[in-house]
Amino acid sequence: MEDNRTTPQSDDLPQIRSVRISDDPYAGPFWEDGVHISSHYDELSAWIGISKELFDKIAAWHGTFNANATPPRWDPDRDEWIAEKERRRSKLTKELRAEIGGRFRIDPTPGR
Repeated sequence: MEDNRTTPQSDDLPQIRSVRISDDPYAGPFWEDGVHISSHYDELSAWIGISKELFDKIAAWHGTFNANATPPRWDPDRDEWIAEKERRRSKLTKELRAEIGGRFRIDPTPGR
């Protein structure tokens, strides 16, 4: 299968150096140093070379585990929910590193 994804080379494209998966509820899951990169597959594919399959997995994680979805403090399942969110983020971060880590630093820490 031919890989048509590219890494940005032009000055008019974002110069992305690192990628972090975030649970920010107001933007998508792809961030670099506090700046939202994009929520659109076509842009991310061109800019960082992410596959559609991994993009969809990360988008699904974000839809389930974004910060607005966190159960309230009084919920007895809250700690388990947060732990599962972080387990899945860690797994997706490893997949992202395997897929694009040769071209970009993959930041494993939560946040933006």
